[in-house]
Amino acid sequence: EDGSAAIQVEKVLTGREWKAGDSFTFTITPVDGAPAPASNTVTISDETVNHSAIFDAITFDKVGTYQYTIQEVIPENVSNGITYDSNLITATVTVTDPGDGKLAAAVSYSNDKNAAIFTNNYQPEEVVVGGDGEDAVTGLEVQKTFVGRDWTDEDTFTFTLTAVTKDAPMPTSNTVTIGKPETGNANNAFFGEMTYSEVGEYVYTLTENKGSLGGVSYADDVVTVTVTVTDPGDGKLAAQVSYDNG
Repeated sequence: EDGSAAIQVEKVLTGREWKAGDSFTFTITPVDGAPAPASNTVTISDETVNHSAIFDAITFDKVGTYQYTIQEVIPENVSNGITYDSNLITATVTVTDPGDGKLAAAVSYSNDKNAAIFTNNYQPEEVVVGGDGEDAVTGLEVQKTFVGRDWTDEDTFTFTLTAVTKDAPMPTSNTVTIGKPETGNANNAFFGEMTYSEVGEYVYTLTENKGSLGGVSYADDVVTVTVTVTDPGDGKLAAQVSYDNG
């Protein structure tokens, strides 16, 4: 009587938890004319028990050693933060005749495990705050309002950004200078870009440097700025900037 073998594939996802809609497809290819399963693909999703699946059973009618290659189908132009597994795993089916009227089939894998295991890692893209790129988040902003007299072309006010959170990303320069506005009595400036690669809350303080303009009182306020970096799970980190003075 013919024997049959079940070849198993397993998916491991690191870097984040599985979420609804996660789906990974694998193909099996017979080597040198080995018998083929009814379907050469299997899919593992977030709903698959133990994230493990078995290809359609393969039937064997003679003693021998048969090999199959298994690989993950890697999507084109993928941008979900997942690095797919490009390994090729070989499954070897050894068919023997134990003499009881039915052939026996044993499966082994080139990765020395009990299944063809493929590992994918999730690592979202970093997010830039204050950059010029299409996906950049609006940067840290300082506004200066000057009252009591009109601005002159020589009037400038400088502000300093200081990291409170250890190892918080910083712009190339931690100071910005604001000069005379085109109209009105207020002007603003942005600090340079800051790149974040980890989820978390990053706290900074903003202070005005004391200058030497005659008759001008400089602000003693210390404004706390918080950059909150989150991972929406779509392959790119997100950031939001908030100020404790609104």
